[in-house]
Amino acid sequence: MSARRRLLRLGPSVGPLGLGLALALSLALAAAARPGPAGAYHLPIKFHLVHGEYIGSPQSPEGLRVSANGMPYSQSADGSTVWMSGEGSFDPDFGLTDGGGHYKITNPAGELQAEGEWKVIGFVSWQRQSGGFPPGFRVEGPTPPEGTVPSAGIATVHVDLQNAGTGVLEVHCVFPTTPNHDALLEGVVLRLGDKTFDKPIVTEDQLAFEATVFYVPAHMPMPGAPAEMAHGAAEHILPAALPSTGGGPAPLAVWPVAAAALAALAGLLRRRR
Repeated sequence: MSARRRLLRLGPSVGPLGLGLALALSLALAAAARPGPAGAYHLPIKFHLVHGEYIGSPQSPEGLRVSANGMPYSQSADGSTVWMSGEGSFDPDFGLTDGGGHYKITNPAGELQAEGEWKVIGFVSWQRQSGGFPPGFRVEGPTPPEGTVPSAGIATVHVDLQNAGTGVLEVHCVFPTTPNHDALLEGVVLRLGDKTFDKPIVTEDQLAFEATVFYVPAHMPMPGAPAEMAHGAAEHILPAALPSTGGGPAPLAVWPVAAAALAALAGLLRRRR
């Protein structure tokens, strides 16, 4: 019997408050049981920091060869540079996310200032954008995850950088047919302390370059605006981290809700006896 059916069998004796708690518990357990790879919670949207190589000349390419070992980089106003590699996943409906990789920061003289691992610790917003490749344009690379298609868009997440502190990462991806793509960013933007690395460098006039790509469910419609968490602006959002999408328990953010709802419902039932 499903969790929701078991709770609904409690009937009118529970009362409106009890039914509200029952619904909260039912939703929490349903989210915890949501299927995913190797039993993990499935985060439907993926982003990858990738390396691209043109097939043919950069001025008139016949196609593009993509690999997952990219390291996009971005500069700040003073000439400092951040390089980032890695990937991430998120669910904008639940505000859940995970991911990470490696980074390094150099000063304007090219001297190493910080280096280490980075990880995603919270979701901020997601905006999907339209666009693709021209007809006949060949793209070679890893097969997209099952049931997904490549997409342009902008994702913003909270990140923790080993040896550097916490910040906000924006991942920007545009395609050749994305409207006004020449006026949009491609790559990563990092706000870290009092410094903002907001000038992504994409050397498209060369044979190789660093970039980003999203994979979204094939059935997902184009949204009209960013999907933000209900708690408000980015600085007020509590991070909601997950175990790796490769396996492990259900989302850590779900179980406190389920436990609290179950405890409150049990207390209510005891008082009514």
